[in-house]
Amino acid sequence: MSKPLSPVTQKAEVELDENFTAAEIIAAYRKDNIDVAEYFAGLTQVNLYKCTATGYRFFYPYSVIGRSSLYDQLQKQHGYYMVEKWEHTQALEHIKPTDSVLEVGCGNGNFQERLRKKGVTNAVGLDFSDDAIKWAKEKGLTVYQQSIQDYAKLHPNTYDVVCFFQVLEHIDDIHSFMSAAVSALKPNGKLIIAVPNSNPYLYRYDRLHALNLPPHHMGLWDKKALAAIAPHFGLKTLSVQTEVLLPQYRSGFRNAYIKHLEKSKPLQASVLKLVPAFVFKFFLAQSEASKDGRNLLAVYEKQ
Repeated sequence: MSKPLSPVTQKAEVELDENFTAAEIIAAYRKDNIDVAEYFAGLTQVNLYKCTATGYRFFYPYSVIGRSSLYDQLQKQHGYYMVEKWEHTQALEHIKPTDSVLEVGCGNGNFQERLRKKGVTNAVGLDFSDDAIKWAKEKGLTVYQQSIQDYAKLHPNTYDVVCFFQVLEHIDDIHSFMSAAVSALKPNGKLIIAVPNSNPYLYRYDRLHALNLPPHHMGLWDKKALAAIAPHFGLKTLSVQTEVLLPQYRSGFRNAYIKHLEKSKPLQASVLKLVPAFVFKFFLAQSEASKDGRNLLAVYEKQ
């Protein structure tokens, strides 16, 4: 398998970070009753590379990227699409009622509805899902079935805010996607991005967390990588926030952490298993780990 260029810089500045076998990825998804074997036909492994210029990690080859049929399956799973999102609430603090807003990957329009409640009257969404667009339009929202690359060509320097939530981790061509999003911004406009945080148990302690692997996720983001990409797209980083580890995810953290310890510190894992879950959750809530949750929100300004 040939070494790819960095999907951020489009330069040969990457290094191999880790290998995953196709078999272990397929097995991880099957535990969630999702069959992704077709994506790995003819492949024995998938590589995780790191962009040395930014620290962004990405899966390769790109042929394993998810298609619409995968997301049709996931939509049927309880809790896949949450109405109330931490990142939506945080993003609203950076948007004024007078701003023009473009949301890429708007889904059925939950964030646009919140924009409308705030008094934002000039908001447009982009999405590829027929069902999502239908639902959004039934709410009276403006949504187009178009890529950001195509849309930005027709609307350069147009918006005060461009945002996308839980989208960038699904993209293989980061350079093209980000460049188009920035080009749709007015000078000094804001780009707001939310992605899963690869730093907590989603990656550190739960390496084979199915939905954090291809074909669902093509990239892994952390705070450093989000800040480091800014100069490559003519942006200034204003802030990068981390969601706290919410109470409903602390039991998942405990299970993943114990599983992780079983490989390197089996005695410590055995002791931790004896600690009641409610006691573990209490001490976790008091610790620094509780500040390192599942999602990140980055806000940039176009220079």
